[in-house]
Amino acid sequence: MTAAGLDYLPLPGNAANQPPWVTTLVSHFKWMGPLLLAIAIALAIAS
Repeated sequence: MTAAGLDYLPLPGNAANQPPWVTTLVSHFKWMGPLLLAIAIALAIAS
């Protein structure tokens, strides 16, 4: 997820034809990957 958000992985299809909400969603991937990792670590410690 983070790799797509930081543009390491391209989006499938033509980027010019993507709706604006797709680019907004992918920009949120920058913080969603590390957030999910932090939640997983917190749950592992708590268990």
